[in-house]
Amino acid sequence: MNKDVEEAKARVTEAQISLICAVREAYPKGTEVLAKLGSARVRIRVNGHHSVPGQRAGLIFGINLETGKSREFRDSNVLEIYPKED
Repeated sequence: MNKDVEEAKARVTEAQISLICAVREAYPKGTEVLAKLGSARVRIRVNGHHSVPGQRAGLIFGINLETGKSREFRDSNVLEIYPKED
């Protein structure tokens, strides 16, 4: 194995873990967001996050509040974060 390649892989994994943590902090469970999914704008309640480094790092799971269907999206899809109601 090439040492440079292995070190680069380790840095990528470290960055993916940082992304996972940042997304969890920015969009905690229960947060409601307006997300652009395809051509639709959808109000979604976050109910989980992908937690394993890899291609899906940073993926957010939620429920479409209008249809009740499960959705997966990324923070780049978020247009607005709604304030939490007490």
